[in-house]
Amino acid sequence: MSFQEFLILRNHRPSSIDSILVLNGLAGKINGGTLKNEAFSFHQVWFELPGKTGEEIQDTAKKSVDQWPSVNVKILPPSETSVYLPPPAAANNWARGYHVEGERIIDQVMNVVDATVDKTESLQGFIITHSIGGGCGSLIVEKLREAYPKRKVFTFSVAPSALISDSATEAYNSILSLQKLKENADATILLDNEALFRIAQSKLKRSPNYMDVNHMTSLIMSSVTSSLRFHGTLNTDLGECLVNLVPFTGDHFLTASFAPMTPTKPDGIVRTEFADLAAETFSRNNFSAEIDFDAGVFLSACALFRGDISAKSVDEKVSEIRKSLKFASYVPTGIKIGIIDTAPEGFGSTGLALVNHTGISQVFKRRVEQFDIIFENEAYTHWYQNNCVSLERLEEARNVVADLAKSYDDGAA
Repeated sequence: MSFQEFLILRNHRPSSIDSILVLNGLAGKINGGTLKNEAFSFHQVWFELPGKTGEEIQDTAKKSVDQWPSVNVKILPPSETSVYLPPPAAANNWARGYHVEGERIIDQVMNVVDATVDKTESLQGFIITHSIGGGCGSLIVEKLREAYPKRKVFTFSVAPSALISDSATEAYNSILSLQKLKENADATILLDNEALFRIAQSKLKRSPNYMDVNHMTSLIMSSVTSSLRFHGTLNTDLGECLVNLVPFTGDHFLTASFAPMTPTKPDGIVRTEFADLAAETFSRNNFSAEIDFDAGVFLSACALFRGDISAKSVDEKVSEIRKSLKFASYVPTGIKIGIIDTAPEGFGSTGLALVNHTGISQVFKRRVEQFDIIFENEAYTHWYQNNCVSLERLEEARNVVADLAKSYDDGAA
């Protein structure tokens, strides 16, 4: 069970929860491929969790941390790291979530974040889970960037389905959120609900529920930070990943793949041959965002493998996979590799791929097209104007996202 599972537990109502993970990194982490210091601590800041007591959340956290004897994981008491508030009444309105509900809680949230940071050593940065469309999450990302400009801000952003919408104002909300993510995040992993449900349905061979999708997300999130928490043949931290994954400023929107995504075996351990594991890790149908990989090129890729895997096997297979992927002509390197000795509980070995692909521009173009359809007639704009978001600001956000799509398209040239 991965340590992030409880973070995304309410993924089906992403506007009702945002979570901040303060990473307390390892000073001098690498020494000849081993960790100098085995201690790693993280601090969890919760807010907007109706119906849950601090004790219940803390108990869930302790049970879901993927703890091993070699890793010292520390969770601060809920009273010091939690802000419990009633559900925000944003009413599918990003402007209200940002300017009304967000401003109501932001001082309290940042006070808890600041207090938590004061208790950390060698702070690396923040991981935030939020929904694309939620104004509160956008405000927190912005405030973290202002307060800690030199720390990494890494977001796992839940994107609405491209085919099904339950909100008439979704296009406005998405555009405004994407603008804030472009301006304030160092890296954003898009978690497309539509893609996640499709993967769950195809892999689990049954109709998936939200807990299935949440578990998939938790496996991705846990793997991203695994090199900070475990011994490995090749270790890489978040900073190293970002340097390799983000070739151009602002083009930091990634998609992720976890393998093997299969039902648990009778003996409780999922075992996969490495060749099959590597192939599934880079399978086009296994990524968390709905993009056409034929419509563009890879700008960068990172592969993190966990478990009893030989470095030679990884080098050979990943080199083979690299040849089958269409990279931009100016990308001189292969796929950055990380190998961690310890697999997640319940798996013999796993693989995680993080890729930056120009085809993700399609996600932004779809949002812009949806925006233009309703903005042309100024439909629903009064709800935003009544909450401090003018027509000019809406149009500015739209142009930022359109420029982001163009930047990715130019990267494929």
